[in-house]
Amino acid sequence: MALTTASTSFRVGFQIAMPVVAAGLIFRVGLGVLSRLIPQIQVFFIIMPLQILGGLVVFALGLSTGMLIWLDSMQSYALWVR
Repeated sequence: MALTTASTSFRVGFQIAMPVVAAGLIFRVGLGVLSRLIPQIQVFFIIMPLQILGGLVVFALGLSTGMLIWLDSMQSYALWVR
């Protein structure tokens, strides 16, 4: 029972965090390519405000989907406990 609960909670957490992780990974790969193409600019210093803003936007857009996933898992857990 404890193993099922722990694995389900990790799965739900991963599903909620996945949009932010994927967007961050794509953004970092793009910065790495840009840094290789234009080595004269300090890309990571210039892009920092965009990275923060982009992370907040992705988090805000993914929040509703994350809440739906969380509510669905709580509903199935409540049915399982009965």
